Amino acid sequence: MTHHGLVWVEDAKLYTRPQVFPLIFGAAITPETAEWLGSWADGLITVSHPIDKLKTVVDAFHRGGGAGKPMILKVQLSYDRTDEQARQGAYQQWRNNIFKSVVLAELKTVEQFDAIGQFVQPES
Repeated sequence: MTHHGLVWVEDAKLYTRPQVFPLIFGAAITPETAEWLGSWADGLITVSHPIDKLKTVVDAFHRGGGAGKPMILKVQLSYDRTDEQARQGAYQQWRNNIFKSVVLAELKTVEQFDAIGQFVQPES
């Protein structure tokens, strides 16, 4: 099945239809995207920000029609037996997360992500 509409589906194969249709969550990190998602998505997924910035995303989702819909907040944390081991784990997994979206959006390969990650120190 292929469908091009509000949500695009390419070459999906459905063998049986579910008794209850799954919710469609949309991801947003800006208020503009969150407000748009509020008009059609069943819920919101966003990432942890300082509370004032996070509030603007949540308020925009509500304003767009998302009031009362579920929201999921992705929070990244690292823990281990020592602070140093936790820091190293965070560095290994998320060192590229310090770059702005405008930079990350231009990277096309895993090798490019690895290359920019070499400029990040664990303290960052």
